[in-house]
Amino acid sequence: MGQCRQLVEALGRGTTSPYVILACHGDEGSIMLPELAPEIERYQPYHQRLTPADLRSFARFDGAAVIATGCDTGHPDLVEAVLACGASAYVAPRHAPFGYASFFAPVFLFYELTERRSLREAVDRLNGHDHEMSAWKLHT
Repeated sequence: MGQCRQLVEALGRGTTSPYVILACHGDEGSIMLPELAPEIERYQPYHQRLTPADLRSFARFDGAAVIATGCDTGHPDLVEAVLACGASAYVAPRHAPFGYASFFAPVFLFYELTERRSLREAVDRLNGHDHEMSAWKLHT
């Protein structure tokens, strides 16, 4: 993830892509923002974390399915915010999965999608892989 202002710009302009991946860290239903040097941090629109209310103020998903990798990004408040910003679906972990799982989950999902499975089928297959992968839930 780059600077927060870059994230706001990218998510605020909408998308023509069918999928958006939020490769991030999460905590208590917020997206954690990277620590920046003070001279850069002061120019950011949000600091330390991006809350569901913050996201609602600028993000436009335009019908894309959003896949998040961060811990606790499947928190109900963040789920509602992502869907309210126009996502057709949201796939995210409800708790803190083991480290490698956040890399493996989107790769597995896209493998399943390239095999012409629906997003629901892909998430079901991901959940059946093992206990760590069962953290990712599909919200529509």
